[in-house]
Amino acid sequence: MLRVYSGLIILNLLLCTNSLSAQNIPIGNWRSHVDYSNAKSITVFDHKIFCMTDNGLFYYDPEDESINTLQVQDGLSDINPTDIFTHEPTDQLFISYKSGIVDVIDKDFNILSFTDIANSDIIESKAINSISADTDNIYLSADFGVVILDAKSLQINDSYINLSRTGEPLAINQLS
Repeated sequence: MLRVYSGLIILNLLLCTNSLSAQNIPIGNWRSHVDYSNAKSITVFDHKIFCMTDNGLFYYDPEDESINTLQVQDGLSDINPTDIFTHEPTDQLFISYKSGIVDVIDKDFNILSFTDIANSDIIESKAINSISADTDNIYLSADFGVVILDAKSLQINDSYINLSRTGEPLAINQLS
C-alpha cells in the first residue's frame, strides 16, 4: 500500500513540474506585456490601421484580419511614442518619441531612426509633441520649438528654438 501511495505522489510531482515549465518563451528571448487600451492617435499606412497608445503601437491588417504590435524588439528606437503620422507623398510612417527620436517606416517595414534631435546639445526636454507636413517638409512640434525636415532626405531644413519673449524655450504642442 505504501508503494502505491509513493508511486502516486511521484507521478503527481512529475505532472505538476511539467505543467509549471509550460512557458513558450525560449531562454534569452523577451515577451512584452504592454497596455494598449488608451488610444491617442490613429493613422492609415500601407492599407493598415495604426494606433498609438501611451505605451506603444499596434496595427490592424484588414487583409488577414490580424492585430500586430510594434515594439523595440521589432526595431523601433524607443518606447513612449508621442505621435504617429503618415506622409503620403513619400509613403512613410513617422513615429515620434519623448526622447526626441523619430522613427521612419517605409512600405517594406524598414525602420530608419532620425536621432539628430535626441543627440543634440539641447539641455531642455527634447520631446516631440506632434508631427505635421506639407508635400516637401515634415514639421516636428517640440518642447523646445519647431524643427523642419526635408521629407525625402530627412535632413534638417530649419529649426526655430527659444521662441518665448525672453529667449527661453517655448513648447509648441501642434502646428496646423
